[in-house]
Amino acid sequence: MGMISGAFGAVSVGDNVVSTVNNWTINDSVTLNAYRASNTKRYPGRKRGTRTADGSFSGYGPLPPVFAGDSFIFRGFTGPSDGSETGPGLIYSVPAIANNLTMNWDFATGTFTSWEIGFTSNGALTKTTGTMVDNSYPTAMQPDPNKTIEIVGQDNEECVLNLVSVTLTFTNNVVTYANSCTGGWQRASAGSNDVTMSGVSQQDDLDIVPEVGTDMEIKIYVNGDVVDDEGTIVTPASYWHLKWMQMASKTGFTVDIETGAVIEFTMNAEFNGFSNGEKGIISYGNGTDDVIIWQPPATPSP
Repeated sequence: MGMISGAFGAVSVGDNVVSTVNNWTINDSVTLNAYRASNTKRYPGRKRGTRTADGSFSGYGPLPPVFAGDSFIFRGFTGPSDGSETGPGLIYSVPAIANNLTMNWDFATGTFTSWEIGFTSNGALTKTTGTMVDNSYPTAMQPDPNKTIEIVGQDNEECVLNLVSVTLTFTNNVVTYANSCTGGWQRASAGSNDVTMSGVSQQDDLDIVPEVGTDMEIKIYVNGDVVDDEGTIVTPASYWHLKWMQMASKTGFTVDIETGAVIEFTMNAEFNGFSNGEKGIISYGNGTDDVIIWQPPATPSP
């Protein structure tokens, strides 16, 4: 094998090729344990310790292939080594747990909705030769500037928030370990989950969004309504539904007198799944057959 382009690379989660991936990384590393003693004359000796193979992959689309805390087999294809579009190449595989999922909406440039997944290795990295081709239809979706974010129960008149961007981040504090039975490789176990959201708003009024400490039921849209020639909605817009996000802070409110830059600030919120005796939800869809990401069991009737 030698130097090749990554243009025909691909990723699969297990045996399922992931649609519309634009990048993947792997970091093969080992802890080097150093020692110094009375007979080393200030310089160290070293022995290898625990080996890890953490990494990431990213792509376009409204719904990622895994979520923070999910266990999966990462398989990254470098591309055909013979210069063709479909030939064999190297495939790096490792058991993993997703520790971070970031969803990005960029309304300033109108670029496509994207996701990025970071993972922690949960076993040995292996290398094989094989083929992998993404034959799916591209899932790139462009956010609709007229359908951005809705704070349920608030005034959602279009363009009130003047949003520049929104970032939604799912995390899992993956716990890592190694012992006499892990064969020198890091192992991992999923820990607790959390969700945070940040949005940049070009506004001179901090009160355009709810005050800090307020629970907000949020809908973040990934596209607009599909309408027919008469303006009737054929397919409603899809959105991420988070009940609730609690406003944590409004930061970076800056009035730049010298440059005259547009005033903006960042609103930061954190997930709260339980509010005023009601249980929340995290889901994706358009209100019909939604994908449920998280929902606690219903409280039994007395």
